[in-house]
Amino acid sequence: MVSRLAGISRSTVEARLVAHGTTIRSRSVRQKRSLTPDDLRRARLYSGGLSIQNVADREGLSYGVVRKRLIAAGVTIRTRKAAAALLRRDIDTALLERVYRLTGSSTATGQVLRISRLTVLVRLREAGIEIQPRGRARMPDPGAALVHIAEPSPWEVRDRRILTSLNAGQRTARIAADLRTSLHEVHEVQRVYGHPDRTAAHILRRRHHGEHPGVIAVRLGIRPVSVLRTLARVSG
Repeated sequence: MVSRLAGISRSTVEARLVAHGTTIRSRSVRQKRSLTPDDLRRARLYSGGLSIQNVADREGLSYGVVRKRLIAAGVTIRTRKAAAALLRRDIDTALLERVYRLTGSSTATGQVLRISRLTVLVRLREAGIEIQPRGRARMPDPGAALVHIAEPSPWEVRDRRILTSLNAGQRTARIAADLRTSLHEVHEVQRVYGHPDRTAAHILRRRHHGEHPGVIAVRLGIRPVSVLRTLARVSG
């Protein structure tokens, strides 16, 4: 930071500081001081068993950014073998089967359970569960029991805060400033959740954030066909 402000190299800055008797902090100390509460939260998520990709998906960031911030936070990155062993141990096969039968999608199942699509397929095969052939339209099992796993994403938590502020009569510009978001985002939340059908509003908002229809169904505790019908009705 000092080198950028002064317009000289970092090595020159350090040499001059040393010449004046200033102790230079180690790079690890400088990195730790630059950590944010978000970095620490991501470190806790990773240490709790989530993969780097899981954390990235949850936070809306790239794999590379999350990995870099975890290393800066002093987290030891797991080897592929250790990560695979952790996933295999923690997956609830019964729940995995229920989600897969409901959604008919290994991609959606992986996103719901925060594991890779490949891990879903491996565990399904290990459990002897029939997997729909690749290339064929994947359809949910009509007799599958509903699954409701509500896990608010960061954007959903922010949406709720925006709605609470709007309902309290606060001005949109003030809300955007307080929550450090854009005025456009506040207006978008206001528009979407102003839909008379609240379920449709939630479906549209989740789809806007790129959630798979099967994931939306599980998050809201409804059938995927209901999600698809809503999306088709709105787009049509």
